Amino acid sequence: METNADFVLENNAETNSGLILEKYEARNQGVPLFYPHWSIFIPTISILLVYTLCWILLSFLGMSHYNLGRLFIIIMAVFVPLMAAYAFLKFQTIRLQINDNSIYCHLGWPKELPLEISFSKIDKVSVNKSLSAKLFDQADILLKLKSGDEVVIANIAKPELARKIISESI
Repeated sequence: METNADFVLENNAETNSGLILEKYEARNQGVPLFYPHWSIFIPTISILLVYTLCWILLSFLGMSHYNLGRLFIIIMAVFVPLMAAYAFLKFQTIRLQINDNSIYCHLGWPKELPLEISFSKIDKVSVNKSLSAKLFDQADILLKLKSGDEVVIANIAKPELARKIISESI
């Protein structure tokens, strides 16, 4: 079974448990690399649609020039672009790379520095799925460290596969 994926595994049964995945070795040297899912933009799109439809309704009722109509325009003109910029920056900066001895992850903007976590420091790996995460095959990956700390890598596509690879590597 072939899968279009944004990650890479060596193509052998021990590494990928029978899955045959598309390789991008020239891009990331055969290292599993997971990216965020596009569903990170859904809240922004939802707010834009709801406020636009409400403003259109007010326009048909002849009330778009009242304070409520002005509030909708301000939200669409200021708040929605800020949310879109935030989602875009998160989408561009969230990464999870699984190396031979460690995990290299960037938790996304506004976090500045990426983390490198050795497999020997990881106690447990779990996946937190919300309702929308189940619909879009994306979730948060929770790494519980032996020190008691937790690292959450949000909105990763193919989270079950990432969890399985990390669990096998621990």
